[in-house]
Amino acid sequence: MKNVKIDGRWYMGIDYHPYISNNLSRLGCVIFDEFDYPNYDFEELKKDLMSRDDSLKEVYKFPLNVYCDKDKTLHTYWTFVNEGNLSSFMFFDIVRLACGSQHLNKFYACDFQSEKIYEMTPAFVYIFGELNDLKTLLKLDENSYIVGKCMRWCAPPGYSRFYEQAKVFRNDAEREFYNQYSKNMRQQSQEKFDVDTYYTLRDCKDKLSPACLEFDNMTELEFDIDNPDLNIVATTLKARNLNVKSIKANEIFCGNLKCKSVEGDRIFAESIECEEIKAKIIKTNFKYGIKFIRG
Repeated sequence: MKNVKIDGRWYMGIDYHPYISNNLSRLGCVIFDEFDYPNYDFEELKKDLMSRDDSLKEVYKFPLNVYCDKDKTLHTYWTFVNEGNLSSFMFFDIVRLACGSQHLNKFYACDFQSEKIYEMTPAFVYIFGELNDLKTLLKLDENSYIVGKCMRWCAPPGYSRFYEQAKVFRNDAEREFYNQYSKNMRQQSQEKFDVDTYYTLRDCKDKLSPACLEFDNMTELEFDIDNPDLNIVATTLKARNLNVKSIKANEIFCGNLKCKSVEGDRIFAESIECEEIKAKIIKTNFKYGIKFIRG
């Protein structure tokens, strides 16, 4: 990503990756659109939150800046991340109470456990979308991207905590994937690395033939598939939970995998249930392991 000069100050462009929403929402985060509150000092909200619960003395507040090349405008979202020992929804409820006293009408709440983004007001809660819809919430596209202030001796606020690399994982297979490839992902802007991410089966319909999903690049499937008649062919595949007919890939990183046959050089999964398996290396969760079933 290129650096840009905005109002006389230099900002560094930051590539968006799917893991950013996970990092932000691990214990819950809330996002306020500064456009809705142009004259409000969000430090006042932080003080209010800290006065309500000792755990919120550790709340992390920072500006999430989005720059639009087309309009040459900087749009700021004030973000509060729960870093205490409160549950996500207890954190959200305290923020709702504080919003009532601070006369703030709404905010967006990102929750890792439910994988949802909620639009919240002091009186109501609505579902805005899935956690991966953070890009939609921030209006990121080919012209708009996240930026952070260039600082002489340190990274921009929030960079090492949320943007730099994946830190929150749903299982050990996902952790293994990011441990191996996170460095390559940070080089993606230099076109040294390609990973395609899909959030629904509809998103990858151009890869679907009547009975097979076939991917050329390294692929992330951020959704479950339950189709015992479907075959999947890939190079490196990272997936959630799969119940399919067969999988063939060089490397497979999966949550719970159920199929008739699976073939790969290296397979990392929480659990595997299959009739036939061919691999050089297999790693599974000790609790679940591998279960062979008869055809």
